[in-house]
Amino acid sequence: MDDAFRTVIWQVHFDGASPAELFTWGAEEGKGIACENAFFFVELQKDGSYALKKLDRGKESTLCPDLRALAPERDPETFRLADMVLRGGVENKLLLNLLTEAYTAENGNIEAVYGGFAVDMDTGEAAPLSLTNHYSATTVPVQVLDAHGPKLLVFAEISETVDKAANALVHRRRMGLIDPQDYLDGRAEYQMIDSLRDF
Repeated sequence: MDDAFRTVIWQVHFDGASPAELFTWGAEEGKGIACENAFFFVELQKDGSYALKKLDRGKESTLCPDLRALAPERDPETFRLADMVLRGGVENKLLLNLLTEAYTAENGNIEAVYGGFAVDMDTGEAAPLSLTNHYSATTVPVQVLDAHGPKLLVFAEISETVDKAANALVHRRRMGLIDPQDYLDGRAEYQMIDSLRDF
């Protein structure tokens, strides 16, 4: 069980050379994503901070020394690695979700708010993303699914209804296309897509 939550990141050479181990993380120690010809990762530091780093052609650099600074309203001691989600890239920006707030609403629901950030892949400068969806007592940034030509394919809308017969919440996700700069600037200029089925 000691290795159940162990993550190992390997570099695999295409010339047939033996794979090289780059990182080994235990539970809550690190996570990463390959994006835009580099590897980006969040790593727990000895002082309790969570650094966002970049590995590009063997060179490691720190983009953000402590991601907790993006949510100053939270107690830094309450952060966990699971509060941070790396989501891919748009226009040389790394997309990051960060649990910025959790509270109990008037109706008794525990609400979670994930702030979205676009982190410059070269400078580490972080800008907030303002396009969001809300469902299951959770606010999340609009999710980018893929690039489609010059546009981004996203879940533009997520609605929630109650299926009384099944006594369950039903979510309907509608996809749309959006210009990358509109997405980064928070302009909801979607070209909605009619789907044959709900997601």
